Amino acid sequence: MIADLPYRDGPSTGRFEDVAHAPDDGPARVLSRHVVQNRETDDGVETPLEPGQFVSDDIEALEDEALREIAARPPGREESVCVVDPEIGAVPFSPGHSQRPLAPRETQAAVAATDVEHRVDRVEPSEDLHDPVVQAASGRRELPGKRVVELPIELDEARDDGRIHDLLAILSGMGHPHDASTTDLEALSAMLGPALDRIAALENVEPDDLVKVLRRHPRPDGGLYRKSELVAAYQYQVRTQERPADDRLLQRIRMKPVRTLSGVTPVTVLTKPWPCPGKCIFCPTDVRMPKSYLHDEPGAMRAEQHGFDPHEQVRSRIDAFEANGHSAEKIELLVLGGTWSSYPRDYQERFLRRCFDAMNERASNSMAEAHAWNETTRRRNVGMVLETRPDHVDADEIRWLRSLGCTKIQMGAQSLDDRVLRMNKRGHTVQQMRDAMIRLRAAGFKLVLHWMPNLHGATIEGDREDFARLWSDDALRPDEIKIYSTQLLENAELYEVWERGEYTPYDEADLIDLILDCKEMVPEYCRINRVYRDIPGDNVVEGTRLTNMRQVIQDRMRREGRACRCIRCREVKGQSPETVVENARVYRTTCSEEHFLSFETPDDRLAGYLRLSLPERPGEALGESLGMKALEGAAIVREVHVVGPAQELGQRDGARAQHRGLGRRLLERAEAIARDAGFERMAIIASVGTRDYYRARGYELDDTYMTRRLDSASA
Repeated sequence: MIADLPYRDGPSTGRFEDVAHAPDDGPARVLSRHVVQNRETDDGVETPLEPGQFVSDDIEALEDEALREIAARPPGREESVCVVDPEIGAVPFSPGHSQRPLAPRETQAAVAATDVEHRVDRVEPSEDLHDPVVQAASGRRELPGKRVVELPIELDEARDDGRIHDLLAILSGMGHPHDASTTDLEALSAMLGPALDRIAALENVEPDDLVKVLRRHPRPDGGLYRKSELVAAYQYQVRTQERPADDRLLQRIRMKPVRTLSGVTPVTVLTKPWPCPGKCIFCPTDVRMPKSYLHDEPGAMRAEQHGFDPHEQVRSRIDAFEANGHSAEKIELLVLGGTWSSYPRDYQERFLRRCFDAMNERASNSMAEAHAWNETTRRRNVGMVLETRPDHVDADEIRWLRSLGCTKIQMGAQSLDDRVLRMNKRGHTVQQMRDAMIRLRAAGFKLVLHWMPNLHGATIEGDREDFARLWSDDALRPDEIKIYSTQLLENAELYEVWERGEYTPYDEADLIDLILDCKEMVPEYCRINRVYRDIPGDNVVEGTRLTNMRQVIQDRMRREGRACRCIRCREVKGQSPETVVENARVYRTTCSEEHFLSFETPDDRLAGYLRLSLPERPGEALGESLGMKALEGAAIVREVHVVGPAQELGQRDGARAQHRGLGRRLLERAEAIARDAGFERMAIIASVGTRDYYRARGYELDDTYMTRRLDSASA
């Protein structure tokens, strides 16, 4: 450590304590290379110094020179992992309980091996960097140190299912135990074949039952096999025809079934860093990332790992889903990053074409060719989600988005108060948001809005009223909503506002109360995708650092007997409904009459739904033509969605909602409603990979929509 280094002109003195025990690259050792150990004093007598003492005519220059080296080191150049058990707290993990520094790729492998939903990252400065002199000389708020990744895991459960075994293998430098060759898979199959037989024979399977079977069939070293290894062995046996395909068995052994329970497999990709047209004060700025993203967010880390290459991002996500037993044949592609519309159009087309190439498993020469192949390939795109800003939406942009294959648009409303928008430098008005929604709905897009409580200038009560306007304003009424509470981050302009005392984050209890109230306002035709953004808590300067906000709110709603009626909270998910009944909800928007048609179970669970739009002036918005002849005179199906575990194309399972003909019955009901309302044609904003489905039902490709006439023959 460094002690007593005064800052003043002329000769200065100071002392090192325990220099011999300081790290080789620590500040004590660094400074010791630069100081003078003896000097002649003013009276001409050379005075020997005590061990560890030094003098210098310009101590500040020496400090600056030595500490420049330290300050230049990137934070988190060393990493470690610890498990955080909810009952016993943090448990450091590494061989022999001594922390071996990890490379970032080893940390990523550890996170993947433990299969956690939420990780917490923090930077732990080296012990000798806490000294205030070093802090002052370095000029950095966060000094170099060790990045610690906390993995929230129930320790006993992780020991039982083998995750701790895998984690220790990675931390010891042995690599991931599941990077298996064909020979390894053959051996794994032989070892786990009896376990798979036992699991298949069980009448019902609880988590404890699976662990009991794995304990009867342990690894050669005595540890337990993981679910991913069971899946790998099962898939190998099916591929080599040693075992018939058994969806019931696969459901029992697959990991995280919730990820595909909504009926599709979500694949998220990030675009490369690019200047954003917005100047929002709440957005973090990280030169490594697209605007508003942080490099240690899970999706951003994956994108950076693949150099933002779209093909590699899609390919790796497909591999991950399939390795864990999920079908990846119906893919919803979510493109995140900066404002999509601000990227050059040649980049947009090339990016998406490479995404299609990954799904098609072959390289295309044009977007048209990639689309054509995806209509009949094994892994099809059944939805494409792009992000943009309200001030970028016009008829030309809408036609371009459709040419790319986009079916759903995400936009940041953030607030419905022009004063708050101005204070946060959002760069658009509420009216521009309303106009964008009208245009996009007229073109048939599914609409997702982002809303942010606790913006600069907002209040708790003002936010409650603001959220209610999303549903009372008939120009808005989104199909899906993401609630992103403002988070105070050091690399955002809002941080400076906070430092001046002009902004205060909401108290955690108040924020939870607000979001709980908001959930109760959401109508049954809307889906709440998120209630909080997944930013690692160590990035948050002040305010709540909860990463499991949805769980906290749901637990409280159950305790208080309150309910959310949004789509996500009512989906059947893994259930297999025996009986469903038709239902319909009708609501008005500025430009249309919207019909939310659904099939629901007797216990009020949602098995499937369709969004039918009956426009007042088909093919037009705000008095202007959209320039899309396919929409002229047509009613529009904006979404058909059957809930339940994603099934492979052509797979039939009568017990699953996805294959009971619910989609066909919903479409027939929509056609009847449109015909009765006087429409002669129906247009469907179909994803590229669903075109064959609609062709089989009498629809033809017209520009970028699937259309058909609604004559008496279709009744």
